[in-house]
Amino acid sequence: MESKVKILVLIFVSITIVGCATSTKVTYEISSEPLQAPVDVDGVNMGITPTTATLECSKKWVGVMNSPDGWANASGKYEIKAYPPIGFSGQSQSKNIDPCQWNGEGNPSIQFDLGLEKVAPTQKIEITTNNNNNSNTQKSIEALRTLRDSGVLTDEEYKAKVLELVQ
Repeated sequence: MESKVKILVLIFVSITIVGCATSTKVTYEISSEPLQAPVDVDGVNMGITPTTATLECSKKWVGVMNSPDGWANASGKYEIKAYPPIGFSGQSQSKNIDPCQWNGEGNPSIQFDLGLEKVAPTQKIEITTNNNNNSNTQKSIEALRTLRDSGVLTDEEYKAKVLELVQ
């Protein structure tokens, strides 16, 4: 009879521990360059930078056979996405965050650098057409440029004549 009681107690304790879960919340400070960037977490709008997002770290008991300390992450990763502010060009940026990995002091921070530098082409780009009159058109444009540079044609007249030739 005593062994049956021990088995029942062991089963009860096992069920209780297996059903256990622990949860903590981690608040991230989110900033960006430039400021006022819209931010969302897993598709939910969190406002504009600078802002904060509180993410949940859930762990569940999986046993020491499956994890060194017996606990496993149950909440997974969050996708935090920042978009360029109104009036700025660029692309959105996203970061995958696992709040269960934070073990530092205070609140962790996330920085987005949306102030991407404008890039100009570094090579000359030539555009050609399959038009048989291309060389004649090119010669005519060069002649018009010479007339404009010598003062015979104004800039407006030059542009109008070039447009006529190209069309």
